[in-house]
Amino acid sequence: MNNKIDKIRSLLNDKCLDAVIISSQSNFAWLSDGGRGHVAISTEASVASFFVTQDEIFLITNNIEAQRLQNEEIGGFDYKVKQYPWYDNEKAEYNNQRVIR
Repeated sequence: MNNKIDKIRSLLNDKCLDAVIISSQSNFAWLSDGGRGHVAISTEASVASFFVTQDEIFLITNNIEAQRLQNEEIGGFDYKVKQYPWYDNEKAEYNNQRVIR
């Protein structure tokens, strides 16, 4: 897992980027070594996003999925969880913006 994070951080450095958001189901699965970041497989978006910087990794998801993802889908690296209420998509966008700043 750390090798994948190292690759992401190397890409950030090469492209002079501060961070990257990983939010598709396929990319979520790649970074989490097969973790399922979906409830329904008919959508491309994951129920959670990874926000990766040179120094930190955040898992951004709603309060319903946070514990399940931590217990069942993600392991092998350290990250901080940022949660928002499951019913509030505007809060999800706000939370993403707060992490970015």
